[in-house]
Amino acid sequence: MFCWNCGKEIDNDSKFCQFCGANLNQTSNENVNVGSNDHNAKMSAVSNASNTNQKMALPKKYRYFNWGAWSLCWIYPFCNRMAGWGFFIIVMAIITSYFIYYYPDSAFSWIGFIIYLAITLSFAFNANKWAWEEYPYGDGVEQFMKGQDKWNGWGIFFFIINLISSIIWFFVVVIFADSLGAFN
Repeated sequence: MFCWNCGKEIDNDSKFCQFCGANLNQTSNENVNVGSNDHNAKMSAVSNASNTNQKMALPKKYRYFNWGAWSLCWIYPFCNRMAGWGFFIIVMAIITSYFIYYYPDSAFSWIGFIIYLAITLSFAFNANKWAWEEYPYGDGVEQFMKGQDKWNGWGIFFFIINLISSIIWFFVVVIFADSLGAFN
């Protein structure tokens, strides 16, 4: 039998494809039972899958916090076919930054920051699932997750760089302010 999603040969009694994670019960009438060398049947299974336009859910083991989607939230959506989220997050960041800069004592500024933080965290927790829904997954789950793992690695890297630079900036400002006598 061949998987309806990726076209690879799988065991006849499988419930999910071991290569791409497709639920074989959803479209069991499209799975093709043939010998392992029948190329035409394999291509037919893949073609039937694309004609049904069904989307397979991302397996739960791949639904985790995506550091790339959080620390690179200004670029991640555009590279994963979620431009609407990208524009929304950028506009939220600009509005929040404006109010925090010009009205730092306003409760509205900090409430806006908390809302922005909640939105980006929610995005990061759901990014793999949402990107998968937009991904043309002809290569399967494993190939998709290799790309997401790269985003995760770069996200952690940029988070650490931002954290270190923020700590350095804070101490430089404190030392500079102290040298000007601001704490006296």
